Amino acid sequence: MLFRSVSQSRYNHRKSKVTENDTIIKSEHNKNSEDLSLLIEKGLKKQREGLFQEAYKIYNDLLKNHPQNTDTLQLIGTLLCQQKKYSESLKFFEKVLEINPNLHFVYNNKGVALKELNKLNESKLCFEKAIQINPKFRDAYNNLGIVCMQLKKLSQSWNYFNKAIELDPKYAEAYNNRGNVNKANEQFENALSDFDQAIRLRFIHQRVCLHRMPL
Repeated sequence: MLFRSVSQSRYNHRKSKVTENDTIIKSEHNKNSEDLSLLIEKGLKKQREGLFQEAYKIYNDLLKNHPQNTDTLQLIGTLLCQQKKYSESLKFFEKVLEINPNLHFVYNNKGVALKELNKLNESKLCFEKAIQINPKFRDAYNNLGIVCMQLKKLSQSWNYFNKAIELDPKYAEAYNNRGNVNKANEQFENALSDFDQAIRLRFIHQRVCLHRMPL
């Protein structure tokens, strides 16, 4: 699972006592940051709607003035992944991690790209790094489970899916994946239980989405 995240912290500014001139400068800085945030959100909206070319244009224009902006760089990476351009996406994820090596979700996304390129051991290292930075990041545990399944490490795989479920008991995908491990281990009753729970959670999610739709 790819993880699209825009860090809001860099758009928040500490309040402090400043001189009048500093206030003018800070006000302009805040305005620029707010404009940047709005443009990123606009690009992300286009990306979520599947309008990849429009999203890419917004991100690319942003990079001309903000070449070190990690939000923009990593969103281009996820966009390229969505278009199955995995090798190209890696360049953007690696650039982000050069700027800030503490972004767990970027390690996760890099791991997804590597997995799709069948570089499973490198992918596994990325997911492990994501967990090292954020031990409560459920998606990295789920992705680790998937990679371990592909590496035929079923015991490890089961443990990772189980951890993802511990972190989020409503994580339908992890139940489904754990069910596949149980099935491979011929634990058929446990597999059916996991599959049933995955179906139940997805059904609830669909109903919630329908209730949220505007009339």
